[in-house]
Amino acid sequence: MTMLDAAAPAISRLLTDKPGETPNNLFQFFLATIGDEEEVAGEIRASFIEATTPLVHRIIDSTLWPQAAEAVTHGNTRSWQGVHILAHWLHNHDPAAYAEFVSHIDLNYLDTSTSALWEKLESLHPLLIALSCAPDREPGRSWIVAHADEINTMPAWAIAISPETASTLNNKGQHLSLDLSGAFWGRAAEALQALADVDRPAAASLLQRSRTELTQALSSSQFYSSEGLAMFLQVADACDTHATNSAFAALDPAVVEESWPTLLEGTQHQRVPGAVGDAARQLSSQIPPPDGSAASAPA
Repeated sequence: MTMLDAAAPAISRLLTDKPGETPNNLFQFFLATIGDEEEVAGEIRASFIEATTPLVHRIIDSTLWPQAAEAVTHGNTRSWQGVHILAHWLHNHDPAAYAEFVSHIDLNYLDTSTSALWEKLESLHPLLIALSCAPDREPGRSWIVAHADEINTMPAWAIAISPETASTLNNKGQHLSLDLSGAFWGRAAEALQALADVDRPAAASLLQRSRTELTQALSSSQFYSSEGLAMFLQVADACDTHATNSAFAALDPAVVEESWPTLLEGTQHQRVPGAVGDAARQLSSQIPPPDGSAASAPA
């Protein structure tokens, strides 16, 4: 750890001067020291997190967060690319330092410099995520609300931050997306649940409009990860059972034969629970096995 200890002052200076670019340059360090509970698995990883915690707090205490916030305020889409990584890391280790950091980001100044970026939001993704790490999603949530009239397209990550804005846009007929084509199931679940909490009819409408995309995502040959899928399907089923059933009914057993083994035959933790899981396993029973014998659904 001696080498990292010696590097701590330099890392603090980099975070002060270039808060959005430094996390990309030191990505593995930030990733390794975030220490989210669900990510800390095994004794070795837990020991590493414990050993690096004093170093992390030394870096945080030595960083001039108001000055770092000023760099963000006067930055641009390129310099913001890693600021969400920094913000998540900082909030994880020191919520008070995170609050100080984001409170000094001048949103009034940014209102002007970002005026051309609100229509589709993607260019603002790192900055808005960085502003929304606290449990109440502030100040990112309120900033999105303030720009609702400028937004024409709202992706899942933004819906999760400001479901009130998503509800308003839905009522105006603007485009909302659960981003299911990328199989970001956890993000989609979070967005759908947040929207349902403030406007269940809008959430049901979004899910209905997403049925084709859901079927395609479940059928994709790139179905390499079911992480978050069980949670998404539970949220979706509670939101609109008909929409989820329709998405499953549209699946072609022959197409999903190679995509679903882990989902349907894995451990109990991996399986989709409840009525939706039962429907999926019923579908599995219709998939002809390689030897042509009768298939049976997993227990």
